[in-house]
Amino acid sequence: MENLYDKLLPKFKKILKHNQKKYPSAVRRIIATLKYKDYYGDLTIEELKTLCTFADVDWSRVDWKFGEDLFGKISNLTDEEIKEITTIKK
Repeated sequence: MENLYDKLLPKFKKILKHNQKKYPSAVRRIIATLKYKDYYGDLTIEELKTLCTFADVDWSRVDWKFGEDLFGKISNLTDEEIKEITTIKK
């Protein structure tokens, strides 16, 4: 099974590696966390915050619900199917 580091989009891996020169301990720790965990939902808010900080991610543009902005599409469902599943019907 792929861990979260494997799933992380290449542009963010590259930025993490670049930032590791200046912040070795923090970046090493978040990379280790991503390699240990398999599912986006297993990340804590603090871990997501750290990832966003050292991968230079604009918090206001992150898909917090599914993490697709960081890890890519999480399923084979179409965007319309995901919207239908996640929309609360009254």
